[in-house]
Amino acid sequence: MNYLKQIRAFDSWEELNPLPDKSYRLWYKLMAIANNAHWPDELSVPVLKLQSELHTTSKQTVINARNALVQAGRIQVTKGKHGKAALYRIIPFHEDNVGLPNGRDSGKESGRGTGLPNGRDSGTYNKQNKTKQNDSSNTHTHEDVFNFWQQECSWGFPSPLVRSDLDEWIQDFGPDLVIYAMTIAGRNQVPANKADRFLNSVFNSWKQQHITTLEEAKKANENHERNAYNSRQQRNNYRKRPPVNEPMPAWYKKQQEQEKQGKSDQGNWMDQLPDESEVQ
Repeated sequence: MNYLKQIRAFDSWEELNPLPDKSYRLWYKLMAIANNAHWPDELSVPVLKLQSELHTTSKQTVINARNALVQAGRIQVTKGKHGKAALYRIIPFHEDNVGLPNGRDSGKESGRGTGLPNGRDSGTYNKQNKTKQNDSSNTHTHEDVFNFWQQECSWGFPSPLVRSDLDEWIQDFGPDLVIYAMTIAGRNQVPANKADRFLNSVFNSWKQQHITTLEEAKKANENHERNAYNSRQQRNNYRKRPPVNEPMPAWYKKQQEQEKQGKSDQGNWMDQLPDESEVQ
């Protein structure tokens, strides 16, 4: 089973068969576990582990998520007996059909593994797809984004949660803008464990500025870098500013002289006291 091809096929299929968020994440988690275990026929995964992976304390949340995947035909579950963990079997997509544009059916099997359930016509998908990844203005593809993440940025294979974020950003902004955002992260030497958070802040900023094109993104980044540079210069200039030597007020000088004179007079008065031998 090819990990990347299966994920691409699942993404295409899920666009026409929307799943609850927890079910979507559960499928990715099971795929990651299966990949690390070298693709066994069945996976034995404790519910507590899946609760942790889905960031929930509710066992029922996990059960609901896996039931949705079972009903969608994406996994099979055998309940554990005598306290043992349930067994999960991932139903794979046919890899000979993976990679066809928009999940179009090759004619071998109607709707299975193609992203088009029940052999649905690809034109339906084209009408529903509002993402920018198929926009002719983009020079990069969905796959280019993941290759850039792994090879150019050297951040390793993206986790399921990161893949989910990348897919969402590609849909919202298109592959070109996503790659440009990763380029910005690379210039700032962002490490792999902080890349997702950094990119999320970039895209949130672009959403607020209503940025939709590569040219707008480049201009916004230039303005950001210019403002950041000016801020650094102002801080550096403030630190380097020499101390201000203001002249001492006349009244303060006079007060200081009087205090000094008083101490001097006191010292002379003490010197004039008689010794004990002189006291009668």
